[in-house]
Amino acid sequence: MLNNLSSRPRLYLHLGTHKTGTTALQAFSVANRDRLKSLGLYYPNFSPFTPGPKDGHHALAHAFSDEPTQLSQTQAESLIGQWHAEACETGLTVIISAEAIYRHVLGNGNFLEKRRRYLEKLNTALADFEVIPVLVFRRPDDYLRSLYQENVAKSSPPRRMPTFADYISHPPPGIHYTSNANVVERVFGSIRVLIYEDLLGALGESFYAALGIDLSDCVSTQHVRPSLSSEETVIKNVINQHLSTRDESDKLIELLRTPLIQKAVRNAYPDPPYDLWPDLTSRQTFLDSRADDVAQLRMRYFPERACLFDEWESKTMGRPVPEPPQVLLEQIRTHLPSILNPTDPKRILIPIYWFRSAIKKLWRTLH
Repeated sequence: MLNNLSSRPRLYLHLGTHKTGTTALQAFSVANRDRLKSLGLYYPNFSPFTPGPKDGHHALAHAFSDEPTQLSQTQAESLIGQWHAEACETGLTVIISAEAIYRHVLGNGNFLEKRRRYLEKLNTALADFEVIPVLVFRRPDDYLRSLYQENVAKSSPPRRMPTFADYISHPPPGIHYTSNANVVERVFGSIRVLIYEDLLGALGESFYAALGIDLSDCVSTQHVRPSLSSEETVIKNVINQHLSTRDESDKLIELLRTPLIQKAVRNAYPDPPYDLWPDLTSRQTFLDSRADDVAQLRMRYFPERACLFDEWESKTMGRPVPEPPQVLLEQIRTHLPSILNPTDPKRILIPIYWFRSAIKKLWRTLH
């Protein structure tokens, strides 16, 4: 994996998609940074900058978007120059990983125009490298469900999402796999496409094996963030409208997973497993709507394969999860003061909301 020192150093640009084990892969890469280097791969950190504790290169991705956060574009360009110098001196191939690259846009126009503009800006910053983008796709129904759960869990600031039934009727543009892959390939001139389900079991080792790197003697990591269950997702989605910060959102998830609240959730949802998909028909209809896109992706990048994704089995699907009952929300409400920031101006809205709810409930009881 060593570069030819007389040519531009190579850089693998792992850009997602979301919900394809990216966090686990990034943790694996950090844990095996020295081993990767001995095999000719350089997984850099942000030194001398300190953009945050994440193992991925999200701050770099943000720096070239409309929403730069921890790194300025100037700092990001300085880092890229530093990584380039290291690669030129050592002959190493660089790999950076940030699924945020898959969603970022820049300027005006339709989604693909804004995507192209962002990617071109990033490509310009990486012009001294031979860039090979790497995209990982997942079966669309599982991707969309998992992405919805992630948005409910981690949106910043917290917000109430539409119901999952409404969400699947207007899915985000990242669901259009072929057009997203095509715009990446047009900007960078090449692309490697992988399938998430092919990597399961030993995701880090399998990902690097697809790039020709043998990490069979690597350091294993168990860095899989537990997703919200279907029940936790609908509960948190209702309560998100009363939260102000990511910290409060994280504390709510911790609260939902305490033994006391878990017992209340089990009492409210006594017949697991539950599923966010409204029914078998809606799930199959959605998959049918993505069939042409998946077929185009297969023909373009996997012509030797008969299919890209296994058929889903209806017997594995749980019953549709109903909205949380009011009695459960009331029980969770009693714990909210312990996680909310009392100095936030929005806090005054919470007691007003619950007071109005109590009055309406009393009115319905009396009438």
